[in-house]
Amino acid sequence: MSVLSNKIEDVYSLTPLQEGMVFHYLKDKSSTAYVFQNVYDIAYNMNDDLIKKAMSLLSYRYSVLRTSFAYEQISDICQVVLTERKTEYNCVDLSDLKDIEKNNRLKKFLNEDVKRGFDLKNDTLFRVARIKYSDGNDKLVFTMHHIIVDGWCLKIIFNKFIEYYYKLSNNVSYDKLKNEVLNEKDNNIEYSEYIEWLGNQDKEKAIKYWEEELEG
Repeated sequence: MSVLSNKIEDVYSLTPLQEGMVFHYLKDKSSTAYVFQNVYDIAYNMNDDLIKKAMSLLSYRYSVLRTSFAYEQISDICQVVLTERKTEYNCVDLSDLKDIEKNNRLKKFLNEDVKRGFDLKNDTLFRVARIKYSDGNDKLVFTMHHIIVDGWCLKIIFNKFIEYYYKLSNNVSYDKLKNEVLNEKDNNIEYSEYIEWLGNQDKEKAIKYWEEELEG
């Protein structure tokens, strides 16, 4: 889905780390070096509709989950935050398979999911898959690109997802939760504010500091 077909909420520059990741991506778009994949064991069978709603709330809460990267025909690469962006969701039903077949299919799916990677311009850089079993246990697969999230943030995102899913499953309305999420977002520091702060730092001073720190 092209960035140009969506309403834009914000546009800002990249951090030096993100610039490096885009450089490596453009050099080898098939590389999976920056693909994160976490698999969570869930002790019950989940509801697809509630998963999608919880994912939607996550997307509203965290702007990075609505981010795309523009790098073609422009002088400076930038990241574009869309007002709305539907997170990709898939349900992989293994409930009718025997244990050995389940394990083989799961390994195959996980490997292909990582190898698929991400298109930094057109893909949602966060996708979720539910691995459906028949014994009262599911797995959730969270796959992201490191350019929008690091290892520290994965736990935060997953815990928020579970919080939203739990509330939805206890009949708290989606609209009520969405209002709460938007209010929480408005009262917290956004990533764009960090980008602005970073842009105001003395780059020559930083370079000198690291040259001295790494000397020898």
